[in-house]
Amino acid sequence: MASRGTCTEGSLVHRAPNSTASGSWPKVLSASFLPGALEAVFPDETVAVARTGMYSLRFVHCDASLDAAAEGKTIWKNSRGYGYLPGRMAPLLAFYGVMSLAFAALAAFWFLRYTRFWREVVPLQNLVTVVIALGMVEVTTWYLDLAEFSESGVRPAGTTFWAATAGAVRRTVSRVLVLLVAMGYGVVRPTFPGGGGGAGARVAALGLAFFAASEALEVGEHVGAVSDHDHSRLFLVLTVAALDAAFICWIFAALSRTIGRLKARRMAAKVELYRRLATSLTIAVAVSLGWITFEVHFKSTDGYQSERWRVAWVIPAVWQLISFALLCAVCLVWAPSHDSTRFACSDECGDDDGGDDVEDGARPLMIGAGPLSYVDNWACYVTQDAKIILRTDSGVYAKTGQEDKRV
Repeated sequence: MASRGTCTEGSLVHRAPNSTASGSWPKVLSASFLPGALEAVFPDETVAVARTGMYSLRFVHCDASLDAAAEGKTIWKNSRGYGYLPGRMAPLLAFYGVMSLAFAALAAFWFLRYTRFWREVVPLQNLVTVVIALGMVEVTTWYLDLAEFSESGVRPAGTTFWAATAGAVRRTVSRVLVLLVAMGYGVVRPTFPGGGGGAGARVAALGLAFFAASEALEVGEHVGAVSDHDHSRLFLVLTVAALDAAFICWIFAALSRTIGRLKARRMAAKVELYRRLATSLTIAVAVSLGWITFEVHFKSTDGYQSERWRVAWVIPAVWQLISFALLCAVCLVWAPSHDSTRFACSDECGDDDGGDDVEDGARPLMIGAGPLSYVDNWACYVTQDAKIILRTDSGVYAKTGQEDKRV
């Protein structure tokens, strides 16, 4: 080829682009080795980029017998106000800024309800407060991470680590919270059962396993990673997906049992509460399944090489929106109010197989020395804690003073 004049011996052979709009691309920068030298230095070069697109830097040498390596630093900077952020990450800076404001608005709503009805707050609502706080920390830390990266050109490992950790903790606590609610904690049962082999130990084990896998995936994917071609570790992705599936199956199984138990006890208000929660979870799971299918298709077809890299930021953004929407639904359903304790389990609730629950707002009648009157048919029950409960078709009445009071 050199003898025919189609190339220059010792120089790189490359194909010129077909499009005239590409200009003089690709840019070829050469480094020459002096006789007997084992190192060559590239001169500092500035390459102006006029078009938005995906650009790659490749190191090429022509002697296959050489064990060559390149050391140094490349600096990539946008000229349109995005600083040093890679093109596919630049929109996330504005997104996490908006999400920080959205979490602040949700926190303000929850704080106002919390302070207004603080006497009626139940333990379940304290857990929701923790999830909101973790969400605020996560999105704010991601915003600070991207802002520092855009300003300095170096991704801060410390900020990225804490953002990834906050996200892993928030996702773990959210899933455990929804599972506890589905199992009836605070609504059907007053306390969550513990014990070595009980439900408490199984929930704790699943939560710890999910946190460990999620933390490893997030740290490995984000901390120190600035490449547009980063691919998540397949093993960790499959592990997190399997643990997520375990949470989902357990949550819906527990929801089914809890709703059935509430129906059997004729607690209509609580049944409606759990039905709304089940509807919200079903929608969130359906959207998540559809979105993860799209994500797998996007990444498997090498979406970063085509023009689809422009919308790559939407993938993590939608996951954040799904999580935030589900949190908003839980906040609306379980917001502190003057009747919060109506949906809470009283001391007489007992566990799954113990005690005898009564309808919302009612309380068992403890018979003392005072007179008691009743009408129609009646039945007497003795609970495990030695309390006597009287029920009639028309109601139970206790005489207080000169009048009968329905109890």
